[in-house]
Amino acid sequence: MIRKRLAALQRRMSVVVSVVTFTAVIVLMSWHRSTVQREVLSPTQQPPTQRPQQLGESHSGNGAEVPLLSVEKPQSSVHGATRDAHLDSTASPAIESCVAAKKDVLLVGNRPVGTYLCSYFPTAKIISGGCKLPCGGSGSTTSPFTCTILNMGSSSQMKSADIVVNHHGPIPTKFSPLEPVITLFYSGESNVSEGLKKKASHAYQIKYDNVVSFHQHRPWYFTWTNRFEGEFRAVLAGTLQKDWPAWEKRRNAVAIFVSRCKKGGRERVIQALKDVYPVHSFGKCFNTHRIENEFPKCAALPGGRYPQKLCVFNQYKYILALDNTRELDYVTEKVYHALVAGAVPIYDGAPNADKFLPGGWGSVVRLSDFDDGSGGTDYLRLQRTLQELEHVESPKLEGLKEWTKATSEEAWGDEFVANLHHGEPTCDVCDAARRKKCEGAAL
Repeated sequence: MIRKRLAALQRRMSVVVSVVTFTAVIVLMSWHRSTVQREVLSPTQQPPTQRPQQLGESHSGNGAEVPLLSVEKPQSSVHGATRDAHLDSTASPAIESCVAAKKDVLLVGNRPVGTYLCSYFPTAKIISGGCKLPCGGSGSTTSPFTCTILNMGSSSQMKSADIVVNHHGPIPTKFSPLEPVITLFYSGESNVSEGLKKKASHAYQIKYDNVVSFHQHRPWYFTWTNRFEGEFRAVLAGTLQKDWPAWEKRRNAVAIFVSRCKKGGRERVIQALKDVYPVHSFGKCFNTHRIENEFPKCAALPGGRYPQKLCVFNQYKYILALDNTRELDYVTEKVYHALVAGAVPIYDGAPNADKFLPGGWGSVVRLSDFDDGSGGTDYLRLQRTLQELEHVESPKLEGLKEWTKATSEEAWGDEFVANLHHGEPTCDVCDAARRKKCEGAAL
């Protein structure tokens, strides 16, 4: 009888110990997650709370409404991007062994929108519903592994995945501290587009484990500069210029592709410019020309709108490149489309865009340089500048084209080169997920 009672007591004690241990693990993991969130998106790393200046507003103090955040950037790692500081601490051999053994990381897109990340990796292996992205390995600080990206995850995959990424849908559900391992908000939009009180707010973004955007105060960020790395390499090799028509054969006009006319006040800029200089609009905003009628050879090009658009830009001397806000680091594809087509961009946007341009401000005509003294734009002075640049012997044109003659990237400036090679941070996020899972399992 005594033996039976002792056995029963032992069983009850085992249950109690198991419950206490499980509770302690959950508490520790929750504390770990909250610490990670504070490190990843601390108050000093929040998006700017002041409203970025939109296009069409006063140029006075261009960009001053968005103060530059003085946040030290972590060192680069897996894919030329960055890793969260807490992941760089010395880990135990057991954790490092676990990380090295985890050869595949699963990233899935949140429903109902899914993810478009595979489109950023033309060399990734295409699979049904996604792609396989090789990460790490030679020249990297982490062991090689594969990040499997599924454009749209199933309900069960979103629970068990290493990463659930959201672009425009609802916030992914966190079933437990490690299910999924990381919930990720990935946005290429400006703070104005996301809404300063909505998705761009700290209150919204802290609901995720991590955030990726173009803002360079974040541990992980991307640049459009890097996405044109191949084209800039072709410029250094002198091969891209071979497809450019001679300057005197290009049209003395400004070409634009803008569909959302009211976005950021673009319509005011376009309206004022076309009153003083020829503007050929191929988008829905102030549409004046159609590719099919004007350039049938461009319209017949395969591959969609992008190669057709570049083909059209090759025919013009000037391209209007307007980002929808004057927000720090927000430099989109528009200015690069003009540059790689051999045209001169008429640019308005980020006040620190010179960090993202080959040769800095010297490679573009900056709209804010034509201040009329009252905060507006002197379009007649801009008109005279464009007319001067029409001539191939113009000294100003020679300066604007200087970047195309570089034979080494150092001539483009250190900050531009850093952005050019920064890399897409998806591999870094995937590496962080496998490390976090191993750390969680070791608790």
